Amino acid sequence: MGFTIPVALMPLPGNTTLSPPLLSEAHILQPRVGFFRFTHTLPAATNTAHWLPVMLPLTEIGYTDRRQLAGALRALVSLNKATPLELYLAGRAHLLVQTLQLASAPMTHAATARMLRSHRYHALAFSLPAAFETALRRAFPSCAQPTLVRDLIALIAPALLTHLNALVVLDPHALLMTRVAHLWEQVQLAQRHTLLYAALDHLAPTATPDTSLLLLRLDRMRAQLWVDRVSSVIRRATLGPEARADHSFIASCPRRVFVELVGLEEPCDHTFSQCRRRQRIVFLDCAAAFAPLAHAASHHLAMVDSEAHSSLYAVCNHQLKHVAFARAAEAAYNERFPPARSCSCGRRVSVLLPVRGMSGALLPPTEPVLKVLGDSALVYQLRPSWMRYGVEETQWLEARARAAIAPRSVHAIANRAAGAATPLLVFSADPSSGRSAASVRGSGGHTAGGGVPLDAALPVVYPCGFAGAEEAFLLELMLGACRPRKVCLCDLLDAHARGRRVEVAATLRVGAVLVLQNPHFAIVEHVAAEHGVPLDGLILVHISDGNIYHASMNASAARYPPFRSAFRQYWVPDAQHSLDSSARRGDVRWFPIGMNPQWVRLVPAIANGSLRLPASSERRHFISFLGSTHKSSRAERISEVEAHSGAAVHFHAGNRACYGQDCNNQRYVEETLQSVLCLHLPGSSVESNRLYEQLEGGCVPLVVEAFGPGEAEVGTIPLEGETAIQATRSAFAPLTYVTGEPPPWLTVSHARELANVLAPFMGDASAVDVLQRRNLRWWAAAKAHFAGAFRDAACPAASSDEL
Repeated sequence: MGFTIPVALMPLPGNTTLSPPLLSEAHILQPRVGFFRFTHTLPAATNTAHWLPVMLPLTEIGYTDRRQLAGALRALVSLNKATPLELYLAGRAHLLVQTLQLASAPMTHAATARMLRSHRYHALAFSLPAAFETALRRAFPSCAQPTLVRDLIALIAPALLTHLNALVVLDPHALLMTRVAHLWEQVQLAQRHTLLYAALDHLAPTATPDTSLLLLRLDRMRAQLWVDRVSSVIRRATLGPEARADHSFIASCPRRVFVELVGLEEPCDHTFSQCRRRQRIVFLDCAAAFAPLAHAASHHLAMVDSEAHSSLYAVCNHQLKHVAFARAAEAAYNERFPPARSCSCGRRVSVLLPVRGMSGALLPPTEPVLKVLGDSALVYQLRPSWMRYGVEETQWLEARARAAIAPRSVHAIANRAAGAATPLLVFSADPSSGRSAASVRGSGGHTAGGGVPLDAALPVVYPCGFAGAEEAFLLELMLGACRPRKVCLCDLLDAHARGRRVEVAATLRVGAVLVLQNPHFAIVEHVAAEHGVPLDGLILVHISDGNIYHASMNASAARYPPFRSAFRQYWVPDAQHSLDSSARRGDVRWFPIGMNPQWVRLVPAIANGSLRLPASSERRHFISFLGSTHKSSRAERISEVEAHSGAAVHFHAGNRACYGQDCNNQRYVEETLQSVLCLHLPGSSVESNRLYEQLEGGCVPLVVEAFGPGEAEVGTIPLEGETAIQATRSAFAPLTYVTGEPPPWLTVSHARELANVLAPFMGDASAVDVLQRRNLRWWAAAKAHFAGAFRDAACPAASSDEL
């Protein structure tokens, strides 16, 4: 082939004060390398409106990595064909030669040549003095050698390229998922008079940017004598520990110098639209770049099955956790990634950076790394393809990937019903076009009174695996009259993701019941909109929104008006009285959290007498506490009850938790049937399943209102005193709807009142039996009351005798 591609050799800066001192290696380069030839023609002034300057620092790496590097160079060129690039290769002469030789390998026809020649290439061939390189390694002993050199080249870029005003510095191993021009456009939106450089979001606690991608304002950096300041720092760093004792910023790699020289200031938001005048750094959000291992503790990298390799998404781990434990994880996420620049959960990752450890070393595809990366391990499969595919093949692959119209963001949910594997279900969060709300509205047959179709069971979408404690209580006791047909939420979402619209329409239809936790709202609302099902045709049952979400009650109340009917567990007070106001408007109704499946299964036997409830006067224990004692100050509270009541409390120390379908604690049932009074001690919320289970078993609840909710495991502290009293009264206030009066169990405000309240029942068999009967009647009325509310909303045609 007769063509060659010119590579302009750039002179080194003449400033002899530069530290490190650079030694030119241009004289040892041969005139031609593969299809590239070196020239000494200096580039004309670059018009950044038409040419995008990109520097690739070249460092010492193995032969395999050099092949991948050369492939990455071809991918960079081909994927940015619409924007001509000014490519600057900087490093040792032999690295320049090897990279260009390998990059020449697939050039076999004119189309490839034309593509490569649409860009301009430049080279800076230099080395460091051996003594200086040794001192540098000694100053940064834990920094991987390739990263050390790469950071150094980026730091002195303002001196190397004096004719440029701005520059993109890319790690040559970066796997590009979007065009570099997009990054350049972001920087152009920044306020130019303030920006010194843009880097990836820095990670706590070191506040160090990832230099795999930098966007440098070279003119501003030179105006602030950047090179002199860098030289001073580097000289001090290499002179020994005494000389650098006052430079605490010297960390594992030179990248720390970027932050220390300009002073770490609050970064701009990710739109770059409101950068403050004093700011000199812009931290890029995840839309620009993403280092998988750096974020592994906070994100899960996921792909949509039907998409090509360019569809990679950052899913926040805290959104995949059980709702009761997600709060602490979310707080940790927000601390590490402040909202002003955080990666929005489910956002498409535009650029994947090389997988590096804390020292900056490229990590091999070992089993531990693959395990951390999960689905993003595909990155490793793509790297060898850079060498194997030529420019045209790369373009074709990229075009095919984009033709799939990869969504900008995704929804993700952990399929907890699938067992220990807990696979991640991921699907597009982008709205589809052309789907009319009328397309499936009204499907499902004739309806009566606007409720469930008379010829079908009631579809109930349930978060299987997320809320095992409530499942039987809701489906069998609250909704039993409506002939419920349970559909697991993840099964519905999987049908939607795979395009099985008929299957979705059979469940997600007018009159269906949606049982949702907080993380599920956005997912289900999106799916309903995609299938044309209006929210005002659906019945919402909001669960697990307990006391740990005290501050978000106003937001919770705002969710309810769009639905036909809404029910919720937990009545949590806030300053705006959000739930009370919502209830007065008829937007939401409360129901108790109810019993675990083990106790629901006992209800028929208790009702028909085959499981006899002993009278209180026949029971062995006067006061029992039958829950876990290792949390929520319960051990201390038991001691306080014993001290003020004068009665021993029967309990078992430690963790006694038993929830969901698999719970079958016969000892707990037997001890409930042998207890007169069951001490109620809150956990994360005022209510507990134990409260209603013990009512079912004929054990009268004993409530101390000053023992408020709170649990360290979910990030809250147990409430005490008047605050606890108000929280307890608010939580139990909806129970007055049953008879118009508070429930007849025993309640005191403070433990010191226990002696007087319990005195009439100690040793009086008749008194405790009467109290027990009152509570059993009340609980039977309560179950009928709340089941009737569900029946009226979900299946008004069902006759009351079906209860």
